[in-house]
Amino acid sequence: MRKQYVICLILLMLVSGCMKKDECDEGICEIEQKITIEKGDFSFSIEHDGLDRKYIVYVPTSYDGERMPLVLAIHGGAGNAEDSIRYFQLNNLSDQEGFFVVYPEGTGPQIMGRVYGSWNGGNCCGPALDNNVDDVGFIRELIDRITDDYNIDEERIYATGMSNGAIMSYALACHLSDKIAAIAPVGSIGHYRECIQNRLVPVMHFTGQKTHAQNTGAALTAPAALPEYFKAWVCPMNQNTWMLNRFPSLSRKGGTGINA
Repeated sequence: MRKQYVICLILLMLVSGCMKKDECDEGICEIEQKITIEKGDFSFSIEHDGLDRKYIVYVPTSYDGERMPLVLAIHGGAGNAEDSIRYFQLNNLSDQEGFFVVYPEGTGPQIMGRVYGSWNGGNCCGPALDNNVDDVGFIRELIDRITDDYNIDEERIYATGMSNGAIMSYALACHLSDKIAAIAPVGSIGHYRECIQNRLVPVMHFTGQKTHAQNTGAALTAPAALPEYFKAWVCPMNQNTWMLNRFPSLSRKGGTGINA
């Protein structure tokens, strides 16, 4: 008796997978599958250096499993992950342009259920500095976790941050240059003790046109002080290709505008 073997492979997807088409050819049955991926904000936590560290990942509506860039949006002093979503307003842009956003949370006191977080950027700031929190190590582990969970383009991982978050962005450019493609800090320069890089990291620095520059020994605005800072710390003389661009205020009430 002639035996016929029909081999059917059924993939049972726990994440809302569904079978779309069943085709058999020469005794082999193939099933075309369609996977539904949940979109939106998702809260996670990991234990790092003895601390339970929180972060929120935004999965864009355009994500279908194809590789996408990742942007780290780092809050300022006294901020937290939930506040970052409203402050940075990156979720709609990520839907349009196709990139993931992660909102990490710093450490600090919790008052009435709200975390007032800070970041240890080397020489600043707050409880994170006082307690010598390993924030660079936390971000490294966070990136590794997200790249395991989602299809992230590891050549396009970027960091931005406001104030203390900007300080942290500079720290990442120094100590995670193997992972961070570029940074776009807002409102503060780096406060690191040392900067050891495997590669030069591009920087787009944003500051207000009338922001006062601290620790310069003179009454300078930030735009006036930035050239010396970049020459001394960020851009080696043989790579000194930075430029200053001025942008008008986006506020309906006017304002001082920004420099980048």
